[in-house]
Amino acid sequence: MKFKLPEKMEEMWVLAAKGLREIDIASKLGISKQAVNKALRGARNRLTSMFLELAEIFNLNIIRINVEKGFMVATNQQINTRVYVLYVPKRGPRTILGIKPYSKTSELAKHCKLLVNTAKELNIISHVEDELDKAVEKLIEKMEE
Repeated sequence: MKFKLPEKMEEMWVLAAKGLREIDIASKLGISKQAVNKALRGARNRLTSMFLELAEIFNLNIIRINVEKGFMVATNQQINTRVYVLYVPKRGPRTILGIKPYSKTSELAKHCKLLVNTAKELNIISHVEDELDKAVEKLIEKMEE
């Protein structure tokens, strides 16, 4: 399975995740509401399949999947920790382990910034904290709700 949504489908899914109604997405893109509805159904199905396949590959026990916002919360029994997966537009699913500190290296900090900024863009979190680890904690808290 390819771990990215098709470009047009992803565009519609992102607009819906940001809170736009199907009719508004259709108007904005100059297509029918039925086409938007079909694309969003397809996006939700593909995201569900992605998350299920990732859970299978990495031996995760799924706790929660939210395809409207594009994330999954799971646990890994081998390392006894939570795993948070967020679908990042144009990049595909990205994960973070529930182990603090989240951004202890520059590469992890870059990864965490990407996830936090995506979460803000998709209206999962309303604002970004100044301290990166606090922002990640806020994201995790919202995914756990």
